[in-house]
Amino acid sequence: MKYSEMSKRQYLFYILIHPVTGFEEMKFNRKGSLKIANLLCVLFCFAVIFRQVLSGFLFRAQRIEKINVIWSVLGCVGLLFLFTLSNWLFCTLLDGKGRLPEIWIVSCYSMLPFILISIPLTILGHAFTLEESFFYTAMTVLLYAWSGLLLFIGTMSVHQFNISKNIMTVIFTLIGILICLFLLLLLFTLLRNVYIFGVTIYNELSFRA
Repeated sequence: MKYSEMSKRQYLFYILIHPVTGFEEMKFNRKGSLKIANLLCVLFCFAVIFRQVLSGFLFRAQRIEKINVIWSVLGCVGLLFLFTLSNWLFCTLLDGKGRLPEIWIVSCYSMLPFILISIPLTILGHAFTLEESFFYTAMTVLLYAWSGLLLFIGTMSVHQFNISKNIMTVIFTLIGILICLFLLLLLFTLLRNVYIFGVTIYNELSFRA
């Protein structure tokens, strides 16, 4: 099937096997879809929560009662958004040709391997013993590597960078994410201190009254 005959949904799966050609065609022939990207973002959140809650005992990172679904969703969406924003800001300074919606589409599309394989792998993890846990970990690493490779190739394609320049911008993007997280932490701490101060003043006034 030719590129021009593929629907946007068919093209999504074509990118999994042919990321270089796929992301190039997505940029220049507008095969990407914001609606599909947003749907993938939702499915990515679901896959992460499914993995956190239903992982086998050997592979569970924390107890189920300590899992906060809201924070998990905010973490997934926030991470994709911060990567998109940070990458766009730095690449704009370095003459990148990618637009903000294109980077968001690439970021969400790159999560497709995780979405497709994570849930079956999580279910399969219940059948692994401690001696076989290496295979589960290896498959998990390969899963993350596949999504990471798609993200790397996708950003390189939309910005029309070479490999060395894209590596540099990815490093800058990660630094930008850390800076944003640090600023958000400062803002959260400041708001928390203001809230505590306000409650303290209110309680003091109420006591004196």
